[in-house]
Amino acid sequence: SIDVHGLLVPEAIDKTEDAFRGVLRTGNRFLRVIVGKGNHSKNGMSKLRPAIIQAFTQHGFKCTVDVNNSGIVILEAPSPPLVPPPP
Repeated sequence: SIDVHGLLVPEAIDKTEDAFRGVLRTGNRFLRVIVGKGNHSKNGMSKLRPAIIQAFTQHGFKCTVDVNNSGIVILEAPSPPLVPPPP
Protein backbone atom coordinates (compact mmCIF):
# COMPACT_ATOMS: atom_id res chain seq x y z
CA SER A 1 0.00 0.00 0.00
CA ILE A 2 0.98 3.61 -0.42
CA ASP A 3 -0.16 6.67 1.52
CA VAL A 4 -0.63 9.77 -0.64
CA HIS A 5 -3.14 11.67 1.46
CA GLY A 6 -1.89 15.13 2.25
CA LEU A 7 -0.12 15.44 -1.12
CA LEU A 8 -1.19 17.67 -3.99
CA VAL A 9 -3.00 15.85 -6.81
CA PRO A 10 -0.08 15.82 -9.31
CA GLU A 11 2.33 14.58 -6.62
CA ALA A 12 -0.10 11.89 -5.52
CA ILE A 13 -0.56 10.62 -9.08
CA ASP A 14 3.20 10.55 -9.72
CA LYS A 15 3.90 8.77 -6.45
CA THR A 16 1.14 6.22 -7.13
CA GLU A 17 2.44 5.56 -10.66
CA ASP A 18 5.96 4.97 -9.28
CA ALA A 19 4.62 2.65 -6.58
CA PHE A 20 2.58 0.69 -9.10
CA ARG A 21 5.63 0.15 -11.29
CA GLY A 22 7.30 -1.44 -8.28
CA VAL A 23 4.24 -3.60 -7.61
CA LEU A 24 4.16 -4.83 -11.21
CA ARG A 25 7.85 -5.76 -11.03
CA THR A 26 7.00 -8.14 -8.18
CA GLY A 27 4.35 -9.85 -10.33
CA ASN A 28 1.44 -8.43 -8.33
CA ARG A 29 -1.46 -6.52 -9.94
CA PHE A 30 -3.01 -4.76 -6.93
CA LEU A 31 -2.14 -1.64 -4.96
CA ARG A 32 -4.02 -0.10 -2.03
CA VAL A 33 -3.77 3.69 -2.17
CA ILE A 34 -4.55 5.67 0.97
CA VAL A 35 -6.10 8.86 -0.39
CA GLY A 36 -7.90 10.08 2.72
CA LYS A 37 -11.56 10.85 3.13
CA GLY A 38 -11.33 14.59 2.50
CA ASN A 39 -11.95 15.55 6.13
CA HIS A 40 -9.15 18.13 5.99
CA SER A 41 -10.03 19.43 2.52
CA LYS A 42 -11.45 22.92 2.18
CA ASN A 43 -14.95 21.67 1.30
CA GLY A 44 -14.74 18.34 3.14
CA MET A 45 -14.59 16.42 -0.14
CA SER A 46 -11.65 14.28 -1.21
CA LYS A 47 -9.72 15.67 -4.17
CA LEU A 48 -7.33 12.76 -4.38
CA ARG A 49 -9.85 9.91 -4.66
CA PRO A 50 -11.51 11.14 -7.89
CA ALA A 51 -8.16 12.24 -9.36
CA ILE A 52 -6.49 8.85 -8.75
CA ILE A 53 -9.53 6.99 -10.05
CA GLN A 54 -9.69 9.13 -13.20
CA ALA A 55 -5.96 8.90 -13.89
CA PHE A 56 -5.85 5.12 -13.59
CA THR A 57 -9.16 4.21 -15.25
CA GLN A 58 -7.96 6.09 -18.35
CA HIS A 59 -5.19 3.48 -18.57
CA GLY A 60 -7.48 0.48 -18.14
CA PHE A 61 -7.03 -0.06 -14.41
CA LYS A 62 -9.93 -1.22 -12.29
CA CYS A 63 -10.41 1.16 -9.36
CA THR A 64 -12.51 0.25 -6.34
CA VAL A 65 -13.16 2.22 -3.17
CA ASP A 66 -12.53 -0.01 -0.14
CA VAL A 67 -15.92 -0.99 1.32
CA ASN A 68 -14.50 -0.75 4.84
CA ASN A 69 -12.69 2.57 4.41
CA SER A 70 -13.71 5.19 1.84
CA GLY A 71 -10.27 6.78 2.21
CA ILE A 72 -8.65 3.84 0.40
CA VAL A 73 -8.75 3.10 -3.33
CA ILE A 74 -7.76 -0.35 -4.55
CA LEU A 75 -6.13 -0.32 -7.97
CA GLU A 76 -5.96 -3.41 -10.15
CA ALA A 77 -3.79 -3.51 -13.25
CA PRO A 78 -5.42 -4.77 -16.42
CA SER A 79 -4.89 -8.45 -17.14
CA PRO A 80 -2.46 -9.18 -19.91
CA PRO A 81 -4.11 -10.64 -22.99
CA LEU A 82 -4.30 -14.43 -22.91
CA VAL A 83 -3.38 -14.70 -26.57
CA PRO A 84 -0.80 -12.39 -28.09
CA PRO A 85 -2.17 -10.14 -30.82
CA PRO A 86 -1.44 -11.23 -34.38
CA PRO A 87 1.66 -9.68 -36.00
